[in-house]
Amino acid sequence: MKSPFAVILLFQTTLAWAQWEGCYRLYLKDKEGSGYCALSERAMQRRQRQGIGLNETDLAVSPQYLARIREEGWQIVTCSRWLNTVVVRRPDGTPIDEASISALPFVTSYCCVLDPNETV
Repeated sequence: MKSPFAVILLFQTTLAWAQWEGCYRLYLKDKEGSGYCALSERAMQRRQRQGIGLNETDLAVSPQYLARIREEGWQIVTCSRWLNTVVVRRPDGTPIDEASISALPFVTSYCCVLDPNETV
């Protein structure tokens, strides 16, 4: 007898995998316009007690950059404030092209996170 838990787990894994098809990581040059710290109040108090100052990695990814990426037709999958990167994909699944990246002067480089044509 097959476990319903195994079927549900397989279904959720398939959905999570499909979300990452054709995704690209964009590396951003700076955090210009990011005027707020992405740390919680509790985390900031803990750092103060331990004598750890705030630095650029504590700032959120630039909201202006995120807005511009969306204007160019990209869907944002996730962001990393520590790496200052954004994972994006096209809603229609089309691959990235140099012209669309060169339209974003704040992107220093990019790489494919998951190529839907690759086998795992």
